[in-house]
Amino acid sequence: MKRINFSNGAVWEEIVDYSPVGRIENILEISGTTTVIDNAVVGVNDTCLQTKTIIKKTKKVLKEAGASLDDFVRTRCLLLISAS
Repeated sequence: MKRINFSNGAVWEEIVDYSPVGRIENILEISGTTTVIDNAVVGVNDTCLQTKTIIKKTKKVLKEAGASLDDFVRTRCLLLISAS
């Protein structure tokens, strides 16, 4: 079984051999997704904006993998409440 990786464009993907979505046959695994865009954290102290940003990034990479948000089975969210 060959693993196929999909990118969301994060700069550290190549540095640490990280992929936000991996596919083996008909199973997609989604790893941690952050609100970092263009090296800046989006939505500090705004959990609603963080959630929307992560869903938007996840939706995009899922589409590239041939799936959608409707294919989710389970999710966990860790949100940054304060950047102090």
